[in-house]
Amino acid sequence: MWQEYRTKRVSDVDMWTAAVAFQKGLKESDLDRYATTIDFEQRTFAPMRCLVSMHKDEGLEVWIVSASQRALVEQALDAWDPARTRDCRHAGSRARSIHW
Repeated sequence: MWQEYRTKRVSDVDMWTAAVAFQKGLKESDLDRYATTIDFEQRTFAPMRCLVSMHKDEGLEVWIVSASQRALVEQALDAWDPARTRDCRHAGSRARSIHW
């Protein structure tokens, strides 16, 4: 179904209705466990990781608004640690270059 959606042969409504139906009965504990296995550095937009890391590095509280499951968003936010993000390069005490 995903391939049909990507090629516009399935509507947005049908795709997301199927996604919700697929998640019916999913246990939160199973999703929490699954979220720890994802490599968010490979699956997320590099400039977004850099922006989140820059804000966290400055001590700002970062809020993410997403339609994704809470466990996935929380794991992604934890993975975007300034010390671990390779997309940001310090160019001084406050300025950075963003490479993508």
